[in-house]
Amino acid sequence: MIKLHRASDLAADRDKHSAMSTGQLDVLVSGQPIWVIAGPMDAGGPAAIAASLCQLSAGDPRRRLGLIPKRYSHTWAFDPGTLEDATLQIPVSLPPVVDSAGAISAALNSVLRSNLDIRVSVAVIPDGDFPVFHFDHGLGDAHIVMKAIAAVSCSGAGDDMFPTASDIPNVRYPAVWAALNVARTAPGTFVSAIWAVFQDKMGGVRSRLGERSQSRGEPHRVLGTSEPYCAVFLKSPSDYAARVRRYRAAHQLNMSVSALTMYFIGRALNAAGIPLSGVEVLVDLRRYLPDSRFTWANFTAVSRIEFRPDRTAQEFAEKLATNLTSTRPLIEHVGGMAKLRLISLASPRHRDTAWVAGERSATGAATLTLSDISRLPAVADVRWRRGARPNLAVALPPASRSHIAILICAPCPDEFQLTATFFPTEFDVDTIRDALSQALAITDVGDPPPGFVQAE
Repeated sequence: MIKLHRASDLAADRDKHSAMSTGQLDVLVSGQPIWVIAGPMDAGGPAAIAASLCQLSAGDPRRRLGLIPKRYSHTWAFDPGTLEDATLQIPVSLPPVVDSAGAISAALNSVLRSNLDIRVSVAVIPDGDFPVFHFDHGLGDAHIVMKAIAAVSCSGAGDDMFPTASDIPNVRYPAVWAALNVARTAPGTFVSAIWAVFQDKMGGVRSRLGERSQSRGEPHRVLGTSEPYCAVFLKSPSDYAARVRRYRAAHQLNMSVSALTMYFIGRALNAAGIPLSGVEVLVDLRRYLPDSRFTWANFTAVSRIEFRPDRTAQEFAEKLATNLTSTRPLIEHVGGMAKLRLISLASPRHRDTAWVAGERSATGAATLTLSDISRLPAVADVRWRRGARPNLAVALPPASRSHIAILICAPCPDEFQLTATFFPTEFDVDTIRDALSQALAITDVGDPPPGFVQAE
């Protein structure tokens, strides 16, 4: 366990600070940790890091930094003073972090296993050139995470290098703004998406009722927090994106490098003996907001895509594009939030309940969750050490023991980096690492990665 440089009782005097009403998704993910290792960078000392976070917060609760997430409560206290306690001492158990995928994986697994007593929503371990970041997921998604990392990366250079925040959020209820905007600009698409989602949900309800009648009397297994998940960090060859573009041209494929990478990941896992029940792709819902509107809160949805090993890369990409550009993810998000709100009103609220992962799928198949931040604008604001190739490892908590969560990023040109998180009791670490290494192994223009068979 580590101690803060300056101790503060977060429970004291909270009524002196303003409160902010948060969304249902923020409450849902509150308490889930996001661990990040980024570097090399010339971050400042504890005082400079705290100052950079306070400057980014600017005393505005809409910027999220300074909020105190509370699970099962929609009203959170806002205390920017907690950012002054964001710098943590380096744990003795943390191995040295150097410019190596293996060393970064080891450091991530060290903090995932350590069960550190972190009582602030943003924490930074200033471990030399590679600071280790901890975020409460309730604060927001990749946008606020990368904004905070960019701020810390400039903390050693003074205010002159601090990235400007031109996208100051001015939306407190983004789901409402987005739904009204889509209903106004594309009413026909909006209504058809609602009907399609309703039909699917009713079919899902009938399916689950049938499953419950067959499994009645079986014990319900829930994973406790004593079983940690693990992380694997990998880096592609430095010219990976260029190789993929040549491969794409040789096979006359019409898709992005990221889409082809997702396809390669799914095929590699399946070839390694890990069947997939489906692929979940995280969708940024900010695209549905009106012009000049933005938010740093959690505003994403999961779009599920059926994955079949015999599906070609082009078929997968077309299905992916259809799902990501439709209004369906937004409708599912709004409906899901409404459902959770009704449930929270009908059931008593629990206090200080830790997050636990869901149970393993009855079929034993894995669900692959992919988050792609390779084009996130905030990544470009990070000030990496001059002349060095950056590393960005982001460990997201898997949703259940059946899930393999993978974050895709490209902090430097043509090089892709993957961070996979999963439960080692369910999936073999070496198998996952080898499969993802093969997915990134584009060795020739005319050939797919090793172990692949080109679909007819």
